[in-house]
Amino acid sequence: MNDIEKIANHLIAGKQFIAVAESCTGGLLASTLISKSGASGWFKGGIVCYSNEIKQRVLKVEDGILDQFGAVSHEVSKALVLGVVHLMQVEAGIAITGIAGPEGGSQEKPVGLVYISTYLKGEIITKEYRFLGTRTEIRQKAVDESVIQLHNQIIH
Repeated sequence: MNDIEKIANHLIAGKQFIAVAESCTGGLLASTLISKSGASGWFKGGIVCYSNEIKQRVLKVEDGILDQFGAVSHEVSKALVLGVVHLMQVEAGIAITGIAGPEGGSQEKPVGLVYISTYLKGEIITKEYRFLGTRTEIRQKAVDESVIQLHNQIIH
């Protein structure tokens, strides 16, 4: 049984749902999660919040957080997961924000910098990752790691 199946089984057993907020992965996480048959029994929906406007207007990320820390930050990742969990009224959530490249990186925030926040019944875990590879590889690694991170949160 893979991590997605384990997450699905946990959510189904608890009659719970998950929602996702994605920036740099652009919907790849939602697509990956719903590739499992029966996903409607545990997956509520997702928001692709590529622009700061959507982060603010739809997911209620405060201007000050974006101004102070930038869209690719621990603080924004946490705000995104809280926003999507609140918006979709779910018990679990994942948010991903990062720089997939090949442009857009800086010395302070290089290409491959990704923040992933997972939420499970009130507990938020946010981690920073530094992935190497092409844009496609960075996006896929972010999705894979987000699933592992939530799975690990579930089993602890």
